[in-house]
Amino acid sequence: MLKAGAGTKVINPPVGTSLAGYFHERVSTGVHDDLLAKALVLGDGKIQVAIVVCDLLRVMRREVDKARELASEKTGIPPGNIFISATHTHTGPETNPMKPMVPVRESYLAKLPQMIADAVISAHASLQPATLRLGEEYEDRLAFNRRFRMTDGSVRFNPGKLNPDIIGPDGPIDPQLNVLRVDGEDGMPIAIIANYTLHPDVMGGNEISADFPGESSRIVSSLYESRPMVVYMQGACGNINHLDVSDPRPQKGWYEVIRISRVLAGKILAASELAVPMSSETLAASTQVLDILYHPLTDELRAKAAETRKLQNPGDFERVQADLIEDYQLEGKTAAVEVRRRSASAMLPSWACPASTSWSMVSASKTGRPSSRPSSRSWRTTVSGTSRLRTHFIPALTRRCRSCRPPWSRPQGSTSPTPQGRCSGSWRDRE
Repeated sequence: MLKAGAGTKVINPPVGTSLAGYFHERVSTGVHDDLLAKALVLGDGKIQVAIVVCDLLRVMRREVDKARELASEKTGIPPGNIFISATHTHTGPETNPMKPMVPVRESYLAKLPQMIADAVISAHASLQPATLRLGEEYEDRLAFNRRFRMTDGSVRFNPGKLNPDIIGPDGPIDPQLNVLRVDGEDGMPIAIIANYTLHPDVMGGNEISADFPGESSRIVSSLYESRPMVVYMQGACGNINHLDVSDPRPQKGWYEVIRISRVLAGKILAASELAVPMSSETLAASTQVLDILYHPLTDELRAKAAETRKLQNPGDFERVQADLIEDYQLEGKTAAVEVRRRSASAMLPSWACPASTSWSMVSASKTGRPSSRPSSRSWRTTVSGTSRLRTHFIPALTRRCRSCRPPWSRPQGSTSPTPQGRCSGSWRDRE
């Protein structure tokens, strides 16, 4: 019989801790909303696994290894079966001591592993009979690729709203939203894990906040009598943010967090309510270490650094980039990147897309149908999700619906891009 337990732990740093995510230092002035470590423990009588997500920009190897060790000592879960990740919020503490522009608070990092382990220990202590359900939704109106092709032939990062030199996005988004719902014996959810791909840099400012991953989770949890633990699990969000360059309105601060959170919460709720049961719930876990080559130091990068040094007032990003290029010591070296798979080996419905199990962390070719309903069409599309080393079904931006034009096009004779609005047809009909 499958058992599951959920546990949380507040992981706020002291006020005055420097915040992560920017190319200059921001010192926290208060706590807007709590940062949490959320843990889901699953066991089938033979294997136990723990999935932990922290409201942090990143969790470094040193803290991960220590948290696994502490949690394993108390629960018996093998360290290799404890997966720890971060939502990537930009209003949490800096945790990387290698970042030259933002100092870390070592006293906080010393306590962080125990706080993460406490969430796993709490989840393990609350194990109860459970069943698993899988759901999925689709949301392409919140996320935008932040790299754009420009009229001068360049590719720019966040080129600004209504910039007349924008031709169109230089990469895809990942609009798939996947949900793993864990129900207790009464049929009410114990936990809901939602996997979506969007950069959590909406809140901004100097207050500690979990950003929209925290708020959307809170909204969904509040709609159930059982108050389940709702976990936002981040996808490959490196170049995917919330800024719509065709919309002149500001998109920063708590009210924007609420807007995005409400939309996401609605999608998570729909996926949860329409989730289908897994007919087999046998757990499995495995680990693989991949040697990933660091980016080479090219002549183009050296020239870019030299150009930056000629500027009188370079921006924070350009200045830090030039520093890193000039001090680059990773040429020809590789990083040992651990990827792990934990999943319930299930007989999915014949129409279920295998990409809906994308919280398993192994890069693999996914083949399946893109919708949560039966379809007469079979699609095979893979797009690499580099920050999570996986591939995932993504309807390519280069495709277009039969009933609409691409989201960006340049009318004949025009010198500026024209937003064409949203697709009026079904996304399932994309060519």
